[in-house]
Amino acid sequence: MNKHQIHGNWKIVSGKIQRIWAESLGDYRAAVHGNLREIAGLIQKEFGLAQEEAKQAIEKWREEELPTALLKEQWDRFDLAMRDQWDVLRIRRKLLSHELEDKRQLVISHAEELVSRFATHYKLSEDDVARQVNDWLTMARSWLAHPSPNDRRKPEEKL
Repeated sequence: MNKHQIHGNWKIVSGKIQRIWAESLGDYRAAVHGNLREIAGLIQKEFGLAQEEAKQAIEKWREEELPTALLKEQWDRFDLAMRDQWDVLRIRRKLLSHELEDKRQLVISHAEELVSRFATHYKLSEDDVARQVNDWLTMARSWLAHPSPNDRRKPEEKL
């Protein structure tokens, strides 16, 4: 056994340790470096290659495989951030839906008084005001049923 093979054994062990530790912490970049060290150790051990030759083989592998690993790491971080943000938005939407429904119910319970005040203030007929209040209630009901921005058009605007 020559010195390159002994160094190769050490790289295999240290690379495995680094990879396992990094994977347990969710650090894919460090895990990839652990894999690279382990592969360099295998190459050195199996073929007794000099360290420089092993590095060249690793660099070639790194050029082909590392971008994929980095993209996966970036995608995982992005996915986690989006899930966290989506959960926050879902909770906010639920709270706002309850607020909107409470206001809608308040308008329904005071509809006659509201119609007469609007008619007096804006000098409109009670029928026009009643139609506008009804449109607002229909739109609010639609928003509660379909929270997507594309579904928030007035009923007469839908295709």
